[in-house]
Amino acid sequence: MSNISRKQNIPRILILDTGGTISQKPGRNGALEPCSTDYIDMVPRLHDIAQIELIRLERMDSTDMTTALRAVIARQIAE
Repeated sequence: MSNISRKQNIPRILILDTGGTISQKPGRNGALEPCSTDYIDMVPRLHDIAQIELIRLERMDSTDMTTALRAVIARQIAE
């Protein structure tokens, strides 16, 4: 089976990053700092078992999430 047809048969995972704890790691002084896709790369062979799409939205605390941003997230999921 080719790589292309195999990719069509594996699950799709959409990660909408709003800057929460999962997208941070301890910095030099121990305080949490934003990181890139480190949390995805920490899972060996993840791309072999799923199609991963990462969309970065605004970085914010969940208590600051507005209704407008929730609508943006809903549209991203619907696509």
